[in-house]
Amino acid sequence: MTSTQSIITQAQAILQDTGVRWPVSELVQYLNDGQREAASLRPDQFTKSTSLTLNGFKHTLPAECSKFIEMPRNAAGQAIRQVDRNMLDAVEPSWYTKTGQTVVKHFCHDPRDPMVFWTYPPALGSTVDVTYAVLPADTTISGNLNVPDIFANAVLHFVLFRAFSKDAEYANNAALSAAHLQLFKAGLIEEAPSRQAVQPTPTN
Repeated sequence: MTSTQSIITQAQAILQDTGVRWPVSELVQYLNDGQREAASLRPDQFTKSTSLTLNGFKHTLPAECSKFIEMPRNAAGQAIRQVDRNMLDAVEPSWYTKTGQTVVKHFCHDPRDPMVFWTYPPALGSTVDVTYAVLPADTTISGNLNVPDIFANAVLHFVLFRAFSKDAEYANNAALSAAHLQLFKAGLIEEAPSRQAVQPTPTN
């Protein structure tokens, strides 16, 4: 795992500063901000799978969830399929009043209300598997990064982006800040195609 100290040391070398202009605690805060920004841009790399026990038809995702990804199956091992709630309302307008059942067959999710999902039929002590993205925990100078090691360089660029933006009134620093922000984004986004190129694919 990549240590926080190694990233801060690299940043200080590039900044030519040993904690005078940019205290270590400030650089660590930049690093933690960078980790959260990385999770926002690449939620696929910060996933958690868990089980939830549900009652009723409307449910709230755990507070740690940053983005809902999927609900693949129920505790009985049966697949749960996503359906459009407007279509469900049109086909069966009174489905909200149905008697609760232990086996969930469908779920609905609207990105306009990202922390809420609906289940059909209404749940009655039903257990379902869900996958969602979470934000990485903050680290300390004595800890390790809480992002995949492959994103360590991207996080370094975010630290430098924030550091140079502190003195952005100087034209050169403003340009350096913008350049490091672009390198940060590129380090996250351009990694995705290479990951997809080697991912397992179904065969006939």
